[in-house]
Amino acid sequence: MRAPGEATADSPSEKEATRKQQILTFAKDNGDLKRLFSMVKEGSYRENERLIRGMNSMAPGGSTTYQKLIHWLLLDPPAQADARLVVTKMALRALPIDEVVSVFDLCHYPGSPNEIEIKECSHLLLELPINGMTTEHKDRLTAITGSP
Repeated sequence: MRAPGEATADSPSEKEATRKQQILTFAKDNGDLKRLFSMVKEGSYRENERLIRGMNSMAPGGSTTYQKLIHWLLLDPPAQADARLVVTKMALRALPIDEVVSVFDLCHYPGSPNEIEIKECSHLLLELPINGMTTEHKDRLTAITGSP
């Protein structure tokens, strides 16, 4: 039996702690992306549109570098709302469905910096015909959207 206030596996505090740990691990394992990550995280969408959309030589769309950058930016999203939304939407194109659903599930909780964007993009995923989308994926996305 859990003590009052103790985090459950899906509680916001547990997800936030796991997310913070993953951010630290990801940063350590992908130090070569730090400069690109910082540019997007701290800059505006307008300043970084080509980088966010994978239209540059440093992290071209479809590359492993680009996929890692988008993953990191989901875990530790940009400060500006417009950049957060586009990063989250680009994840739908750039990352495998298993990875998208897993990161969305981890990063969706009350007070999450990209809670709204993840919920919006989860709705999009449920509406689109996606190859490899399983019943489990749909159930997890439905839970995120709060739909019946």
